[in-house]
Amino acid sequence: MKKHIFPSFCFLITILACYNYYALSKNIPIQCENTDTEKPELINESSNELKIQKLDVIVKNDAIKTYSSKIQYIEAKNLPQWNARAELNQQELNIPLDDVGVSNLLIANGQFAEADKILKVSLNKDIEQGYIDLMKTDKLREVYAKQGNLKGYIDFLRNLPDNVDKASLIEDQIRYSMENGISNYDELIPLAKSEIAKNNGNNDLSYHLADLYAAKSDYQNAIVVYENSLNVNQNNPYAYYQLGNAYRSIGDMQSSEQAFYNASVLSPEYATMIAREKQQISTP
Repeated sequence: MKKHIFPSFCFLITILACYNYYALSKNIPIQCENTDTEKPELINESSNELKIQKLDVIVKNDAIKTYSSKIQYIEAKNLPQWNARAELNQQELNIPLDDVGVSNLLIANGQFAEADKILKVSLNKDIEQGYIDLMKTDKLREVYAKQGNLKGYIDFLRNLPDNVDKASLIEDQIRYSMENGISNYDELIPLAKSEIAKNNGNNDLSYHLADLYAAKSDYQNAIVVYENSLNVNQNNPYAYYQLGNAYRSIGDMQSSEQAFYNASVLSPEYATMIAREKQQISTP
């Protein structure tokens, strides 16, 4: 009996080997246990192009809502798989990836046009409901900044409808420009002035407008805006401090000292800072 088992077993092994060789040569899939349920199906170049066309339609129809469709879109756009996994592993599986998350992945892969499209579609829907998501606007600004076209983002702010709180977005952009040494003051000043006039004076935005004037060494206009702002709110030590700096820059030391004094009375922190600066100036 044993003599018949061994030749039969060898014959079976030979048959399986031949089938595997034939299957590989004909690209016939060999069934085996799948140990990686998250591994995406590989697609060839032609089917990838067709898939991108179909997924572009999905984006326009806002049908990308599930984990699987999001990841398929990202991978069809040739985003490296590990980037997608790294982003998605920060969440629980099967939770939808939001538009900011998708744009993050596309930006990382240099696909700025796709990120721009997704963010603007999403922002337009927010605007229709009367609000705007600052995370999305920050991400949209990043898209423009990485392409060296920050003016495009400012144009986006300028064209926002009146039902959107543009003042906070303009304030944020002024801070961003000044903190990053971007001298686009001539683009931001008319935008800020227009929004202030539209809202019959916006004191928070007025401070930022005055900062823009001071940053471009237009101290006379900076002084006018700081003083107008202080006529509305006389309890702002920051405005008094910046007003003192502006007066000092044009050589009006008496007005500068008065402004510094007012800032010091309102805030012990400003009093300490002003005293330290005066000591540094007087020290040879």
